[in-house]
Amino acid sequence: YLEDGEWIDALPALRAIFPHFKRARSVALWLDAFDYGGGEESLDTLKELNKFLKKLSASTAPELETLHLVFDGASVESYAYVPVINNKLFGGSPLPNLRVINLEYCVTPQSGLTGILSSALTHLYLRDVRAWRNTDEMISCLLAAPRLRSLHWEDNGTLETEFDHIFTTARSRVHK
Repeated sequence: YLEDGEWIDALPALRAIFPHFKRARSVALWLDAFDYGGGEESLDTLKELNKFLKKLSASTAPELETLHLVFDGASVESYAYVPVINNKLFGGSPLPNLRVINLEYCVTPQSGLTGILSSALTHLYLRDVRAWRNTDEMISCLLAAPRLRSLHWEDNGTLETEFDHIFTTARSRVHK
């Protein structure tokens, strides 16, 4: 775990492992992406984070079983920036062995989350993640994980004021 922007100092080591992701069975990254107060250092942090996510999107990880991507926003009251996980994570390649996903403090369009779900997925933990707009999108997405045994979805409302991607709790019209 690297805090207060220390993960930026570790970027050379992180970049060095990208070519080896195809052999990885577990990826666990806790990145303090929010501890900045503006200015040039903040811009450098955001640039590096965007480069990192782009590189992660270009990597492949067919052996991956466990994925933890945590962007630590626990102590932040307002977000000027929230990382976006898109549907090209790990090159958009199928992750047939992925059993555990833990995502925290990020936005991923429904297609992005569906893109990384696997039929082998058994545990999904989402904390303050914007992934679905309504119950229909949520159910459609979860259908991509028929072996899912554990869903932990915690929404503290921390992203509500900054983003219009709010979950509507209206009853499903499609799935009854």
